[in-house]
Amino acid sequence: NIILPLIALGLCYIFSHYLKDEVKKSEFINDESPTTLKLFSHWIFIIKWIVPTTIITALLLAAIWG
Repeated sequence: NIILPLIALGLCYIFSHYLKDEVKKSEFINDESPTTLKLFSHWIFIIKWIVPTTIITALLLAAIWG
């Protein structure tokens, strides 16, 4: 129950700190959809701040009420 959230945290960290912006854009931005370019900065913010915060909160709550 703890391994999967820890792996997800690690992937978020690697993605947000070690992956180059060109690679991130090539994976997310679709040439056929102009909205993906507008949503790219939101997506980066969510992966960098919201997802790890949610996972850590869930781990803490599981430890408290576990």
